[in-house]
Amino acid sequence: DLGGCSTHHTPPLRVVSAGTFAVLEFLRDLGARCRHACVDLTMYPDLVALPEELRACAGSLKELVLRSDALGALPVWLGELTGLTELRVEGWLGAYTGWQDCPLRALPAEVGRLTGLRTLDLYCCSGLTALPDALGALTRLKALHLDGCFALTALPAGLGALTRLETLEVLECPALHTPPPRVV
Repeated sequence: DLGGCSTHHTPPLRVVSAGTFAVLEFLRDLGARCRHACVDLTMYPDLVALPEELRACAGSLKELVLRSDALGALPVWLGELTGLTELRVEGWLGAYTGWQDCPLRALPAEVGRLTGLRTLDLYCCSGLTALPDALGALTRLKALHLDGCFALTALPAGLGALTRLETLEVLECPALHTPPPRVV
């Protein structure tokens, strides 16, 4: 199950108000409070940009869960969220049936600055064509899950440098033909 937060010791932050405006209003106040270890924005698939208010939570935010239905790009400031241990990006489930293509084409290279990241899940990100070479800098990464990334053609060679990587799960990525030699 890729939905929701997995943190058990801190209650997950879920925005239950309807509409994008409610999300932005809530996040405006979040920066001052930042006591939640997890922010789950999957209930807001129409967000076209990640709210900058999350930047204020750089030290305390451990898990970030996103929907990428309308999210065309992740911001470069994502690399400032150095406290993250888990990043999950979920595309639109309709991508499996070909109904809609996920607009997210790439992850920013700044993802490589998330050196505390232990889990990276990319689910139904059907438009994702490449992963940045900077993933090789995620030396604490234990799990990389790629499922439904139909346009992904290659894995970065830097994955071979991830000595703590225990799980590399690749499902429904038909354009991906061979992993980098150092990963095999």
